[in-house]
Amino acid sequence: MSLKEKKALHRAYKSGSRAVLEKSFEETYETYKNLIWHIALDILDDKDSAEDAVQKCFADFFNSILKGKGRIKNVKYYLVSSIKYICWEMNRKKKVLPLDDERLNQETTVAQIDDSEDVIKMLAPLDKEEKRIVRMRIYDEMKFKEIAKTLHVSINVVTSKYQRAIKKVRDNYLAEQKGKDVD
Repeated sequence: MSLKEKKALHRAYKSGSRAVLEKSFEETYETYKNLIWHIALDILDDKDSAEDAVQKCFADFFNSILKGKGRIKNVKYYLVSSIKYICWEMNRKKKVLPLDDERLNQETTVAQIDDSEDVIKMLAPLDKEEKRIVRMRIYDEMKFKEIAKTLHVSINVVTSKYQRAIKKVRDNYLAEQKGKDVD
């Protein structure tokens, strides 16, 4: 979604007109449905449950914009956060323990990679905050400024942690490749 489309969508949500809201909601749904579905599937590991979670996520989103609750500045971030919460609630109600944190936080980009286990392995040397920053930057496609605002830290902190995390991943990958070449 381009910046121009995002701004038009944001204006539509601010307008309050039900017809405009419905049209904008349809555009939002078409833009983000696959991303949200893959996240839900990744967490729930069941297609039917994932579809239920996605329906609930978008229904909650639509009801929220109709009622004018809160100001949604980043629709993608709002939807991703919502689907994760809905899935965790569904797992909690089923009394299913969620998988490890790295698996829960994989976004659709990971779902498109042939072997998501490789991604989890690549992120293993990172601490929790570094993983979160890398996810937000790469998978959620957030800008450093948005990440800094979300985490309540300065942009300099985010960029330096991101650069260190990428260096750790790169060094770990190169070390693994050298180990494979020796075998």
